[in-house]
Amino acid sequence: MIIRVTGLLILFAIVFSGPATAHSPDQSYIFLTITDEHVEGRFEVTTKDLNMALGLGLAEQTSPRMQEILAHKSAISAYLRERVGLSVDGGQHPITITSFEQLDASFAKFVLVHFELPALTAPAKEIELSNHLFFDHDDKHRSLLIIENNWKTGTIQNEAFISLNFGPDSRLQTLAIDSGSSLRGLWGFIEQGMHHIWIGTDHILFLIALLLPSVMVREGGRWVATPDFRSALIGVIKIVTVFTVAHSFTLSAAALDVMSLNSRLVESIIAISIAAAALYVLWPVFAGHAFWVVLLFGLFHGFGFASVMSELWIPEKYLVWSLLGFNIGVELGQLAIVAMVVPVLFVLRKTALYQRFIMPLGAAALIAISLYWFAERALDVDFAAGDRLRALLPATESA
Repeated sequence: MIIRVTGLLILFAIVFSGPATAHSPDQSYIFLTITDEHVEGRFEVTTKDLNMALGLGLAEQTSPRMQEILAHKSAISAYLRERVGLSVDGGQHPITITSFEQLDASFAKFVLVHFELPALTAPAKEIELSNHLFFDHDDKHRSLLIIENNWKTGTIQNEAFISLNFGPDSRLQTLAIDSGSSLRGLWGFIEQGMHHIWIGTDHILFLIALLLPSVMVREGGRWVATPDFRSALIGVIKIVTVFTVAHSFTLSAAALDVMSLNSRLVESIIAISIAAAALYVLWPVFAGHAFWVVLLFGLFHGFGFASVMSELWIPEKYLVWSLLGFNIGVELGQLAIVAMVVPVLFVLRKTALYQRFIMPLGAAALIAISLYWFAERALDVDFAAGDRLRALLPATESA
């Protein structure tokens, strides 16, 4: 049973992957980013639809080369500007195309066309959209409007919630813009911080490696159960506080561009930090210096959080608010993990199951995961073992 659980832990950690795409066939998308001063966005349309409407001959089953797309940028731009109109608070706002990209989905190849509107003189209250994309060629086509970013409403990199759904019989629609508030923007980044620590498997495993011995004490060269919950709680508070102070410092410093480190170095050290923390369970080589070790590795975890935060959309005027919210979210997410894990470990701490199996085998599994990740990150390679395990994941999920 323990071996099976350990194997699943390794499998989960190696195959853990990012979020799935929200795209679907027979749909086009308009994503908007809204601030007090401007509105910008992008169209996401398939090569199949562009070929159908304009006869471009772009590849549909394989990814078209950017040279092919850019060769038709004038025709694509003209079509989009002709077929989509945006009016902000009753004033006409012509679309200016700024750049092109491409996106591969398993079922279709998308062309991404970025655009912007003229600067706003006041925060937008409503946007009227006239959308005639592809409906004349396909009456089943749907075009979806999505507010991707709006700081004051706490909307950050949204691809799930659709604001408007256009079809042949609903080509003209008006969207009311929620004015929001700074507090809602702050809460949006608190949610982002919680979300990113919960999907940050390496951060979670480092924390678990620290918590495994938190309900035990060293006596006579071996681990024995801590006498009461208060003693265990004090130890956990010390560890978590040191980790929090360390990663909060470097997260803030990196987010404010005070300092930076090479991301490959940071990710490699984060990976090996799990092995260092787990090694303490098997061989207390850091005895008497554990808090300094946690402090050191916590600094690198902060750079890791900063790297994640840098990928989020953040208006410059709200950078400090965003940093505060993200930091609070990380700490709340971390406390939630501690609150779930520590009581279970405390209940199990006196059992032979915990002392002879869960602690040593759990530590061994964490070391194996850590070394695997470290080798991948340090050498900048994807080992075949990871690819094979990821290939088995669908069968595992359906079993």
